[in-house]
Amino acid sequence: MSFVKPYYSGYKLEYLGGFDLDLSDEEKKRPDIRTIQLGLQYLYVFNHGKFSLRAPFVQNEHQRRSAGSLLAGGGFHLYNLDADSSLITNKMEPYFNSNLYYSQLNVATLSVSLGYIYTFVIGKRFFITLGLIPGFGVNSGDYRTEFREPFKTHFTYKMKTMNAIGYNGKKFHTGIQLIGGYYPLTLDKKLKTYITEGRANFFLGYRF
Repeated sequence: MSFVKPYYSGYKLEYLGGFDLDLSDEEKKRPDIRTIQLGLQYLYVFNHGKFSLRAPFVQNEHQRRSAGSLLAGGGFHLYNLDADSSLITNKMEPYFNSNLYYSQLNVATLSVSLGYIYTFVIGKRFFITLGLIPGFGVNSGDYRTEFREPFKTHFTYKMKTMNAIGYNGKKFHTGIQLIGGYYPLTLDKKLKTYITEGRANFFLGYRF
């Protein structure tokens, strides 16, 4: 079981594809945008006798041989985005439907998932873990343009990836974890937005 609580403040408009628009570096900066995610997820490892999910992601176990496992689980997540003004800046407005000029977004998601993860063990101490966990969920919530607007509760697909590379010795352990997620969100009949999550964790430890 894992609990997720990433908080980010300050964003930049990095990729503006599909239309001809020239924004200065200063216009691309959005220090007013803040996001926070709260989530609780449980994953069951079917092949727990040979595969350890804790070894690459918690580092309190040690997997000696290469092995993988099916994973199944469920989770509940809350996502909040808040900004002082619309995410669509004045120069961008002619290219977007006015229903997308939102400055706040609140989403609650209940999901189930089924995926597969595998750890390659090299020399009994080095490891590479690759995992892909698709899922299916129900979204509900609201967004704010000029007024607060609820969007219809709807089904959606989700995608999560869990990867790690590192060294797990008897005393010393180190490595990098790469975890990402993605799901589409339908605000209106013809309007969708996409929520993505990505984080990299570096760990370094010594067991006494």
